[in-house]
Amino acid sequence: MIADSTPSSASAAPGSEGASSEARSGEPSPPPRFDPAMPGVAGVYNAFQGTEKDSLPAERAVAAELDELIGGGLDEARRENRAALARMVSHVARHRPKIRQWMDIGAGMPVPEGEKISNLSALVREIQPDRLWLNVDIAARPLVHGRALLDGDGVTTLKGDLRQLEQLLAEAERHLNLRKPVVVILGAVLHFLNDDEAARVIAVFRSRLAAGSVVIVTHATGDSFPPGVVEKVTSHYERRTRVQPYLRSGEQLAALLADCKPFKWHEPGSGPQELPLKKVPLTFEMLPDESSALADPSAPHARAAIAVLRGS
Repeated sequence: MIADSTPSSASAAPGSEGASSEARSGEPSPPPRFDPAMPGVAGVYNAFQGTEKDSLPAERAVAAELDELIGGGLDEARRENRAALARMVSHVARHRPKIRQWMDIGAGMPVPEGEKISNLSALVREIQPDRLWLNVDIAARPLVHGRALLDGDGVTTLKGDLRQLEQLLAEAERHLNLRKPVVVILGAVLHFLNDDEAARVIAVFRSRLAAGSVVIVTHATGDSFPPGVVEKVTSHYERRTRVQPYLRSGEQLAALLADCKPFKWHEPGSGPQELPLKKVPLTFEMLPDESSALADPSAPHARAAIAVLRGS
């Protein structure tokens, strides 16, 4: 809601496990309290694939209810969301080698051991050994697990709220130089913000981050749902988690990114290429490989985009 991004664990949008930001003292503030009876976004996301290690019974129940409402396929969508994020961060790391700063907002739970996909920070480290990486989340469990399992070797876990982006970026400046380009990952996060909030996030990034910064996005969509299902899914999710999702269409996501530029690169032996923003692809269509070719196109896949900030 994703490789370091399990998704968005209410994820930097205030949600079921608390909301605040890093202590001004410079010391990490304690994680927000959470109620094990209240499903959290990150745990529901993990439960889509039936993993009990990183989800609670209440979260597994919500995942099963949502999967039934949609008609199945959420486990497939989750796997491909993670795989698409892995492909996108690896691609950007290779084709923007001068950008060595990364910020994953709504990082969620670290990838469980034994999965085929590594955490995003580890994938980028293989390409950029000296990269700096911030994992940002607002929920208790991702913060605790992230600090215990991922911090060190250029990785820092930071508590922050995407809806309080100016404050989040002020805290991020303690770790990154925002006067230089940054890669921002919003894996399964923007669909927890309403239209005004999401537009403001992109506008703040454009005004506060250096031109040439890159934004990587995955976003849930209801484009393939039968009539009436989007409303049932969003209302049920909000009732069970106290977090409202906004399942935007591909056209709506493209409009949200309209002030950004397509990601362009040059492959040896071929002409210039770009990832267009006017038609935001589904995750299995983004930088496809042998694995994505096996994806079930009937599953409720998310949308995926890579955009370059123009600056304001």
